[in-house]
Amino acid sequence: MGILRRLQGWALTPVLAEYRMYASPKERVMDQMFIELFDVKNLRGRVKTENLEPKWGVQIEEAIEDEEEDGDLRQE
Repeated sequence: MGILRRLQGWALTPVLAEYRMYASPKERVMDQMFIELFDVKNLRGRVKTENLEPKWGVQIEEAIEDEEEDGDLRQE
């Protein structure tokens, strides 16, 4: 996940904090060094940026809009 977060443009500090949160109590210094030293520039031309953005937020917004539309129909 750390490399994906770096590709998404996250700063290193929150990337490593997320890693520690999920890897605890077995987080490893070598894993953190790998995330820090990985050169994301090599992947930037090969990965479509639109594929890096999470879609779950869009799906939630669409579900809320659908519920609101359903609620409007029930009131009529």
